[in-house]
Amino acid sequence: MSNRIRSRHIHKRTRAGCQTCKKRRKRCDEARPICGSCAKLNLKCTYDMHLRWATTRDPFVEQNKPSDLHWDTAYDFSSASPEPSSDGALRLQLQRIGATQGLQRIIFSVLSSRDQEILLKFLTSGYRTLASDFRVDNEFFNFFNECERSFASLWSCITYQVSLDRDYDHLFDEYYHKCLVLFRKEISELRSAENDEPLWFVGMFLCGISINRLLPWTIHVNAMITILKSQYDLGNVDPNDEEMQETLTMLGCFEIPAYILNRKTRYHRLWVQHCLGQSGVEEGCGIPCSLLDLMAQLDVPGTTDALFMWQPPLGEMAQIYSWDATRYASILRALEDSKQDGQLDIATSLLQRGVSLGEVVQSLLSSVQQCLPYVLPELSHFKQTLIFPLVMAASQRNVLSEDAKEFICSTLQNLSMEVNYYHHQGILRIIKEHWANDADTIEETTRRLDIELAMW
Repeated sequence: MSNRIRSRHIHKRTRAGCQTCKKRRKRCDEARPICGSCAKLNLKCTYDMHLRWATTRDPFVEQNKPSDLHWDTAYDFSSASPEPSSDGALRLQLQRIGATQGLQRIIFSVLSSRDQEILLKFLTSGYRTLASDFRVDNEFFNFFNECERSFASLWSCITYQVSLDRDYDHLFDEYYHKCLVLFRKEISELRSAENDEPLWFVGMFLCGISINRLLPWTIHVNAMITILKSQYDLGNVDPNDEEMQETLTMLGCFEIPAYILNRKTRYHRLWVQHCLGQSGVEEGCGIPCSLLDLMAQLDVPGTTDALFMWQPPLGEMAQIYSWDATRYASILRALEDSKQDGQLDIATSLLQRGVSLGEVVQSLLSSVQQCLPYVLPELSHFKQTLIFPLVMAASQRNVLSEDAKEFICSTLQNLSMEVNYYHHQGILRIIKEHWANDADTIEETTRRLDIELAMW
């Protein structure tokens, strides 16, 4: 996820036209406060971006504190002097990652000591869970300096760590609410798509924060896609525009239906429309693009056969086993979806191949088991790629032995102690509820618990 945060220079429908003209699909002369087109027709003219971003909980009521300061024209950060701080570790880490002097002044002038403590944890280890690629990806630090221009961006990093860390469980509602409030304020003040970095920076973090805490999260993806469509002509994307393609790939991967249980928003099919045929490994989810192509089209006839024949690209042993487990999980997801639709073509395909459901599940779990020893401790975030296979194996309770169930639960329990405690514990809850109720599919169990689950 971290490698997607960058400024973009893309062909736009309008540079900074009013929202009224955008809705009417008319050219705007961008005159302020009222453009010529709206003045001529006596229409309400507004340049504010209307977002549907909202909290998924009741508003949090908080007291005003010094740490609640945000970007304000009355406060001159350029002249602020850093206050003495006992947290030399944070200063050292900020210097190590190349944080600008301006950003460092803001951090030590505006953030409380508690906020600084949380930020240090994020910059030391929490940021690694933003992606599941098989490396220690420090590329996020190249974009951390965006926070100098956006307090919402800086606060989203802190809130992300709070969503991961059990030490700050009591702070989550407060920090999440503040993150949303700051974000909506900054986005509403945007004057041009040229300055929309906070939209993508914080928007992606809001997805991750909500996923971590089992909150509805595709509302954030949906909002970003809606705004992207309102600002840019997606029907005429330049295939050589690498930055636009990266944005579409990031959003397209987020909404691939195979990875989601109990989706609460519409499916835009971004991957199918804009991302098919890419080479290499998608860095955010750690899965080859050729496999994601199939996962995005599980409802297309012949996809199951293609999954059986799919061959992984070159990679490390941990990657090969993880990708193989993901391939089998995709077959099981296609089978589950076909049951929901009352179709039997996937089951028929298994029979025609002489493959039993139990053999598919066993092959999947064997791949997971062989993957784990190859993942070094500093790459524990890569194990997030195993969530989808483990959940799909758990969905086939009728063919699971007690040993297989124990392996699934113990693996998820171990993962929860290494990374993303709340997310993985929530997945364990769904699985155990599913096993306890013979009438439910895994999708129905997730819906009954009212959880929108991301399986990565």
